[in-house]
Amino acid sequence: MPHQALKFQGRILIIAQAAVDLAELAYLLKQQGYNTNVATTLQASTAQLEGHLPDLILLSMQAPGGDAKLWCDKLKASAAISDIPIILLLSAEELKNRQLLFAKGCVDYLLRPFQSEEILARVGNHMMLYHLKKNLPNITQHDDLSRYVWMDAQRLEEKFAQLLHNSMELEERVKARTQELAQLNRVYERFVPREFLDFLKKRSIIEVHPGDQIHQEMTVMFMDIRDFTFISEQLTPQQTFNFLNEWLSQTSPVIRKYRGFIDKYIGDAVMALFPHGPEHALQAAIHIRKNLSRFNIKQRAQGKKPIDIGIGIHTGRLMLGIIGDRQRMQSTVIADAVNLAARLEGLTKIYGANIAISKYTLLRILNPKNYNFRSVGKIRLKGKKNAVSVYEVLDGCKEKELRLKMKTRSNFEKGLNYYQKKKFAEASMQFHQALEAYPDDKAARLYLTRSAQYLVNGVPDDWEGIEVMETK
Repeated sequence: MPHQALKFQGRILIIAQAAVDLAELAYLLKQQGYNTNVATTLQASTAQLEGHLPDLILLSMQAPGGDAKLWCDKLKASAAISDIPIILLLSAEELKNRQLLFAKGCVDYLLRPFQSEEILARVGNHMMLYHLKKNLPNITQHDDLSRYVWMDAQRLEEKFAQLLHNSMELEERVKARTQELAQLNRVYERFVPREFLDFLKKRSIIEVHPGDQIHQEMTVMFMDIRDFTFISEQLTPQQTFNFLNEWLSQTSPVIRKYRGFIDKYIGDAVMALFPHGPEHALQAAIHIRKNLSRFNIKQRAQGKKPIDIGIGIHTGRLMLGIIGDRQRMQSTVIADAVNLAARLEGLTKIYGANIAISKYTLLRILNPKNYNFRSVGKIRLKGKKNAVSVYEVLDGCKEKELRLKMKTRSNFEKGLNYYQKKKFAEASMQFHQALEAYPDDKAARLYLTRSAQYLVNGVPDDWEGIEVMETK
């Protein structure tokens, strides 16, 4: 006949509050012939222990009515019941406390959600060990068979304890290694944005390979500190890095707040991508401009010169991908939209604007009337056929500048319309009226000067009133 494993019946006390735990465990164990009693609190379990003693206890860490650790201490202090094995019922979150409870005398644990095969195997092993120890308490040297059985039971218990110890040690190593890998991934994300990996459908930086790429429409934001070369010449290298990091620590969180991510830092410039719509980019730009005022207050308080920035925003289809070889790779974005956003930022210096945005982007904003803006002309990248209409966003300007530019917007845009139609006399009149109200309007003064020059000298036959941007 085939060998039949020993099976020991017995009484099991289940201490748990959750009705699901009680019902599931009691039903399964009764099906295997075990007698079960249940207690929904630690106090109720104490009363049951004063009656018929169980052969094994299943204890939930969530059982109310006291502290499970103190309850174990009290149980083990009683000689009559100190040998009763306790198996813990744990959730994944409670695993971190299991070592302390093992020190209190618990012998094993079951992890939610429970598995029937695991419950029966662990309960069966501990029930067998308990009965062997309980039923062979007085072994004499002359009873060789009983002594050998007792020794086997002792060795089995020691092996089981060692296996449990090794299992816990392995879990701790796996946990530590998992935390180390997670931390390493977080460090890598400082160099390759997590969003970049998500778009490439990569779970980790180690899955990235040269040539991985996607095409998608996004909004690009270019931001640059004006006259940074002059500023850096007044600083030591260490002061330059400290200054840049202080400023970027003010701007980077704003970009993330509006669901953007930084593709790269280019010296003092920042290139950010906004995959969820152009309005996020515009709101981030306005927020950064407002932060600049507070940053400059601090600069002045420390005896330092205030700074100014320009921001360009454009939307278009991009190719995001990984370039390089297996020894040296980097993420990059390739698209005309990137070049145009950079040129728009450069245009802010020419027109005295803070934020320049393309018409293509402005039309994709859900409620453009929520913002203050004015048309400032058209640009075309060198080598490209189509021109792009450009708007200056006035939100984020100083209050006086915003008020006066909005007041003169009609004059300015009429003048721009005349200018593009080569009606330079009419254009000059409109720009002059705008400057009378706001003499610091750099764009109005630029167009007034050009109108006067063209009125005197004329324009080439192919003149279209478009700014051709060869470089930033």
